[in-house]
Amino acid sequence: AAGLAAVAAALLKERSAGEEAAAALLSGLVAGWRRNPAARPGADAIGGLLEAGFASGGSRGALESLRLAALVGATLPAEAREIVGAAVTLLSDSKPGDAVDPIRDAVRILATVPGEGDDRLLLGLLAAGRPPEVQREVIDALAARRSPGMGGELVARWGVLDPSIRTD
Repeated sequence: AAGLAAVAAALLKERSAGEEAAAALLSGLVAGWRRNPAARPGADAIGGLLEAGFASGGSRGALESLRLAALVGATLPAEAREIVGAAVTLLSDSKPGDAVDPIRDAVRILATVPGEGDDRLLLGLLAAGRPPEVQREVIDALAARRSPGMGGELVARWGVLDPSIRTD
């Protein structure tokens, strides 16, 4: 597994494949290692892969690198910590009517790399006036995080959820 991580890092550092290919490579590694934990490398073996993923994978590559770090319990590189911090700031400052795509991307980041207090931040996005796309992304993120007590929190916010969300 460590050898595969090193080869993948070398391919990403080459940068000839492009951002989409880099993101696809990282996504495939995450999916494979999630299905087969025995083949998963240790956190210390993927440092180069994480750095290469953040450097070459664009926004999707960065998200896949965050997923990889979370999967193996690796310490996030400084660039990744900055991305997570920016996501928290964006969500903290957001309000109904803001563009949907940046908010959805930030929610996906927090779903991948849970931090202290992020559940409250995400729950705050389940407010009246938030687009159903944002509300759906928040519910999916909270489900992925598997935080205790979220069922009751969602029920408490049932009345402000978009009707299309309540019927899903």
